Amino acid sequence: MVQAIARAMKLLRLLAEQPDGLRLGELAERSQLKYATVYNLMRALESEQLAVRASGRRWTLGDMARGIGLTEQDHCFYRAAWQLIVRLSGEFPDSYLTFSQYRDTDLQAILYACVSRDRAIGDRIHPLPAYSTAAGVVYFAYAPFAQIRRFIRRRPFQATAERPGWFSLTEFEHAVWRCRQNGYAALPWGPESEMRIAFPLCRGDEFGGIMTVSRPHVTPEEKQRFLERVSALGNILPETEKPAAGLQEPGRLA
Repeated sequence: MVQAIARAMKLLRLLAEQPDGLRLGELAERSQLKYATVYNLMRALESEQLAVRASGRRWTLGDMARGIGLTEQDHCFYRAAWQLIVRLSGEFPDSYLTFSQYRDTDLQAILYACVSRDRAIGDRIHPLPAYSTAAGVVYFAYAPFAQIRRFIRRRPFQATAERPGWFSLTEFEHAVWRCRQNGYAALPWGPESEMRIAFPLCRGDEFGGIMTVSRPHVTPEEKQRFLERVSALGNILPETEKPAAGLQEPGRLA
């Protein structure tokens, strides 16, 4: 099942790169899959409206695939996140790792790995509470501001009376602003011995998602050493700059 999903994603990526579409033979050649395998996968994708047959026996992305934003940019970050999770899971066998992206008008966890329990990377998509997670803070710090405004209209901030959560919008905005300055987010609640750090994954000035690293037992020295590496870990290409979008100073989300 996992292999079939990976192959189908490869075919969708190829279609995303070619707006005019590709023939089955071209898909087979570029994907290095057998023609019969491509044929069966495309029929399955067609049934889910992820791919459609266009003129000239060409296949293009279907409405459902376009709706969930299957672009080459998304897949670039997806692949980089997968590789980073593999790398970090080897370094921190006690960690829980998550990669999140904005998809379908919501902040969603796309990849995860509970290293000590599963020893595998999962890809079950589920929404994240943006206002009570470190990933949410990073999202508001780095996402395009127009996208942030749409998110707020759909899911306005609600203060909480107890943790986890933020007591006021001002408190949340300052957490987002500190994230911009530091290059990462860490929630102010939780035991000192735990580490839950979220940081942006970027390519040049493009913001592509959020990586969250959670560990149940760390020393202050271990946490500090990790924070010193965050900037390098989040850059999937060398010598990149911070995205210019996001909340750059408190008071802009009200």
